[in-house]
Amino acid sequence: MQQPRFDHRPLDSFYEAGPLYPSPTLEHLTLERYDSELRKKGGTSSVHVRVVDGLNPDMQYPDASLELVDLQNHVIHPTTILAFKNVPYGVYTLKASRSDRFGIKRVFVQRPQEWVLINVLLPVPEYTFWAETLKGRVLPAAESTGLWLKLVGIYSDFVQETVVGKSGDFYFVAPPGKYLLITLRSGKLCSQEVTVSETALNVSDVTIDLKDRCSN
Repeated sequence: MQQPRFDHRPLDSFYEAGPLYPSPTLEHLTLERYDSELRKKGGTSSVHVRVVDGLNPDMQYPDASLELVDLQNHVIHPTTILAFKNVPYGVYTLKASRSDRFGIKRVFVQRPQEWVLINVLLPVPEYTFWAETLKGRVLPAAESTGLWLKLVGIYSDFVQETVVGKSGDFYFVAPPGKYLLITLRSGKLCSQEVTVSETALNVSDVTIDLKDRCSN
């Protein structure tokens, strides 16, 4: 089987071309400083990886191909199956692939043992194939206008925010996968698990009832 070919540009370079991300200049400078501080510690770590399907986390892929790439584009290959040994402390991009599936994730190596969960879902090499729409409504609408919502990937690093409209409606644009939809209301955490379908271009009728979804 033909081995996947990785593009070793830093993850930030993909952000520039993607429709959802601003210029990474400031972020990259911050990451370089943090990477420098971590490397000054001089420690090394064993990085253990679990590769799952983004829509079906019970499906694991121990045969996935892995690479760790640092901010200087140096590539580290696994020492054993799903594990990297003696990785210097620092900031890395973890890349995982299996067949036509691909996953990418920022990893901060700063402990003797790091455990990383990554999903392989996005088709290779369509890094900007992130155009699925998640639409829904928050109830009661009269109490939700102006409320901030955050969509957080359960098996990915994806995070996006939005504000609820006058009729309680909202929408996000996100890659397929499983997410937590969260907000704060009167100091109470409200959350609901949602799925962005890989096949449907629009996932509608997602409803959050603030009376049922907020912690006491």
